[in-house]
Amino acid sequence: MVSTVELPYIVAMNNQQTGHYGNDVLDIFQYLFTTYRPITPKQLKTREMEICNMHFHMALSVDAIFNAINELMELDEYALIPMSSTQSVSLAYVVFPKSPILLQDLRAWNFQEAKHHTWENMKVHLRDVQKDLWSLPVASQIYPRKISLISFESTITASITYSSASTCT
Repeated sequence: MVSTVELPYIVAMNNQQTGHYGNDVLDIFQYLFTTYRPITPKQLKTREMEICNMHFHMALSVDAIFNAINELMELDEYALIPMSSTQSVSLAYVVFPKSPILLQDLRAWNFQEAKHHTWENMKVHLRDVQKDLWSLPVASQIYPRKISLISFESTITASITYSSASTCT
């Protein structure tokens, strides 16, 4: 980490006796953000609104949404305005209900005891839900012939319609 940050910005964190730069990476980030580029509440709100406007699709992993919220949580910590577990769950609740396939599982989540409504538990719950949904066969796997016959029939119908229209002129 020290090699990626220019020395003048991090020299104040150097312990002259040990030669180390702070206790951990979070301390270094907090120092850099508060000293050289403070994060404003407006920036945090803008990022939160970007997440609220996200749409989830089952082709993606639920972790795409979780990662966006986790990044916001980190920014909040750097800005010294930490986001609670409840706030994270609430933000996820803005995004996930836009995908109707998850509504039943979100309702099941609501029926759990309130003490289980943590950010970590929500991530586990929705990852399990997605894994279960991905394991379900789709209609084309259950009824491959019927779908292909319907498709074949619609192609023939369209062809006949086109042929009869061109012969009438």
